[in-house]
Amino acid sequence: MEIEAYKKQGEDFVNSHRRLLNSFAEDVSLRFKMEDQFLIDYENGVVQLDSKWFFERGYNKEQILWAVFHELSHFRDFATDKEGLLASFEYMKGKADTLSKETEMDPQLAYKTYHTLFNCLDDVYVNKVVSRRASYYESKRQGGKHVEDLYREKLFKDSDFTNVQGDDGSISQIPRHLQFAYYLLRKAMLPSEEIVVDAEVREALDTQITVGNKEYDVESLIHTFMVPGRTDAKASARHEYLKRYIQPIYEALIQKDVNENKDSNPEDKKNDGSNPNQDNGQEQNQGNESPEQKNQESTEDKGQSENKNPEDQGTDKSQSGSGNEDKKSDGTASNEQQNTNSTGTSSKERQEQKFKEWSNIHEKFESQSPDQLNEDEIKKFTERKEEEKAKDAQKDGKVKEQPKSERAFQENLDKDWANQHEIQGRNIYQELRSLRRIEESILPYLNDLTELWQNIITGSSIEITHTRDSAHSSGFDLNIDSVIDNMGAIYAGQSSPRIYDKVITKESTVEKPEVIRVRLVVDKSGSMDDETKQNVLAKTLVLILRSLQQFNEMLNLTRGSTGSKLKVETQVLGFSNTLSIIKKLDSESGEEDPTIEILNTLKQSGAENGNTYDHVALNHILETQDEVSKQRIQQGKILDILFEITDGGSSDAGATQEAVKKMVEVGVHASAFQIGQVGRSEERAFNYAWNSDENEKRGMVVGVDMQKLLPVLSEALKKYLGGVKI
Repeated sequence: MEIEAYKKQGEDFVNSHRRLLNSFAEDVSLRFKMEDQFLIDYENGVVQLDSKWFFERGYNKEQILWAVFHELSHFRDFATDKEGLLASFEYMKGKADTLSKETEMDPQLAYKTYHTLFNCLDDVYVNKVVSRRASYYESKRQGGKHVEDLYREKLFKDSDFTNVQGDDGSISQIPRHLQFAYYLLRKAMLPSEEIVVDAEVREALDTQITVGNKEYDVESLIHTFMVPGRTDAKASARHEYLKRYIQPIYEALIQKDVNENKDSNPEDKKNDGSNPNQDNGQEQNQGNESPEQKNQESTEDKGQSENKNPEDQGTDKSQSGSGNEDKKSDGTASNEQQNTNSTGTSSKERQEQKFKEWSNIHEKFESQSPDQLNEDEIKKFTERKEEEKAKDAQKDGKVKEQPKSERAFQENLDKDWANQHEIQGRNIYQELRSLRRIEESILPYLNDLTELWQNIITGSSIEITHTRDSAHSSGFDLNIDSVIDNMGAIYAGQSSPRIYDKVITKESTVEKPEVIRVRLVVDKSGSMDDETKQNVLAKTLVLILRSLQQFNEMLNLTRGSTGSKLKVETQVLGFSNTLSIIKKLDSESGEEDPTIEILNTLKQSGAENGNTYDHVALNHILETQDEVSKQRIQQGKILDILFEITDGGSSDAGATQEAVKKMVEVGVHASAFQIGQVGRSEERAFNYAWNSDENEKRGMVVGVDMQKLLPVLSEALKKYLGGVKI
C-alpha cells in the first residue's frame, strides 16, 4: 500500500471513532489529523499524527487507534494531576543535574536516564487505563493481540535485553539500568514471555521491598500500587512509590554501569562495591509506611541520604582504575595515564564511548515508542484548555465558535465523506455541512448526555441490602417476641435457643435492560411548516440520534470488561393524516452508516399538508409489540421510551388518550412536548390526550420558547435512563 492510501485509510479510521476518542479523552473539542509529523496544535485543538512514522513501522489501523488512546491517556494523566507531573519533571531535572556533575555525563543523557524509568512505568499505567476503558484492547481480545504484536514485533523485537544491535550492525551492551526499565515495561505487556537480563538485573528485580508490613518484589509493587485499581492512581501518588522504593534499586544499577565504564581492568568489575540491594537496605528497614503515610517527605532528600556517596563507590577519578593516587610532584605517571589500557584508550575515552552508546540505545527506543508527542506540547495544550474553560465559564453557556483552521480541516473530511456517499438528486455535502452546524449548536447537551452514558457504564449492577432477621441462636440483640415464644425451652435448659436477631447482608442483581428503545414521534402536519419549528425539531432529532449512537459505541467498546449485552435502538415515526415510518429500529434497518440515517431522517421529517392524527403513530407502536416483547418490557429486559414532538392538539384527542393509556399498561414510557404558539382549544386537546391521568402528567407545554425543548428532553432521558445499570 502506498503512503498516501495508508494515510487516508488511517485518517478515515481514526475519524470514524471521533466521538469515541472525544469521550475517552473527556474533551469533545479534540480533532485528530494524519499529517507528516507528531504535533499538538494547541491553539485549535488538533492532534497531528505522523502517518509516515506509522507507515514505516507497519502499524495496522487497530494499532494506530490504540496509539491514539495511549496518547490520550497521557493527556488525561496530565490534566488530572498537572501539578504532580510538573513536580516530577523538575525532580528528574534535579536528579539528572547531580548525575551529570558526578559522572561527566552529557546533561541530556542524564535526564533521559531518569526519564526512561518514569516513562516506562507511566506507560505501564496508561496501557492499563486503555484496556480498562476500551476493553477491545484487553489482553484476551482481538485488540489486545494487536497491542501484544506491537510490543513484540515493533517496540521490543528481541527478548534478550543484554545486547542491542545498532543500525550499522554493531552490537552494544545494554546497560543494566536500562535492562531493568525496559524489562518492567515489556513484561507488563507480554507477561507470559521470558526476558533475558544480566544476573545483577535479575537480582535487582527480585529485591524484596517492605511496604506496610508486607513484602513485594518490584513487579508486584508496581501492580499493587501503580496501576489503575478501583480508582485511577494520580501521577504524583505513583511517582512517590517509584521514587521511594524503585528508584534506589535503579540508581544502584546506574552506579554499577558508570563504574564499569571507568574500570581499566575487567577484574575490577568484581570489586567495585556495587550491590543492587545495598542502597535499598535502609529503605526496607524503615519502609513500613506507605508514601501517603509519610506526609509527603522530601523524596529527593531521602534518596540522596540513602544512596551511598558516589565517591565511596569509586566514581571519583582518583579512586578509579588501579586505585593509585596522582603523583604529580615526583614525576610518577598520573592516574589518567595509569588508566590507559593495552589498546591505548583512557578510561575517560572509554566512558565517553559508552555514554555515546547509551545515547544511541535511548534514541532507538524512543524512535519505536508510541510516545511521540512532546511533554512540553502536552503541557501547553492542557494550559490552553484550562484558559478556554475559564473563558467559556464567563460566556454563560454561549456556543464557542470553531477556529477557522479547524473548520477547514472538518470541511475537507466532509468533502471526502460526501464523495464516497453520493446519492442521486441530493447534495450530500451541503446536507452534511448543515448537520455539522446543528451538532455544534447542541454541543453542551451532547456533552451533558455523554456524562450520563459514562455514569451508566461505570455504575454497578449489584445492590447490597441489610435486613434484620430473627430466630437465631446467637446475634447482636435479644428479640423479646422470640424470648417469649421460647420460654419453655429456656426454662428446660435447652442449649442455644433461637432468641437473637442478626443483620443479614444480601447482594442482589439489579434488574437491568438488555435493550433500550427510544422512539421519536414527530408532527408533520401543515402547521409545522415554520422555519423556527423545523429548526428546533432538527436539533431534537440530532441530539437524540447522535447521542444514543455514541452510547452504543461506548457500550461496544467496553463489553469485554462489563459483560453487558445492552444495546440501544432508535426509531422515528411521523404523522399528519397518515403514518410515516421515517427511521426503522436499528434491528430492522439495513443501513450501516449512522450519519446517512440521520441525514435521511432530517430530510423526511419536514412538514406536509394534513392534520394532527398522532394516534396513528402510537397505535402502530402498540400493534408491533408482540406478546414476547410486552413480556420482556414487564420483566425489565426492554426499556421502551417514546417522545412525541407536536405543535398542536390531537385531531382525535380521544383516540390519542386511549393509545397513551394502552402504552402505559404495556410499560412504554410515553411523553409528549407541545411547541410553538397554540390556541386554547389545541392546548386543551393536548392536555386531554396526555394529562388526563392525575397520578402522572405525560404532556408538557413548552410554548413559544422552543429552545427549552432540548434541556427538557435531556432531563427526560436522565429520568428514564439514570437508573439503568449494566
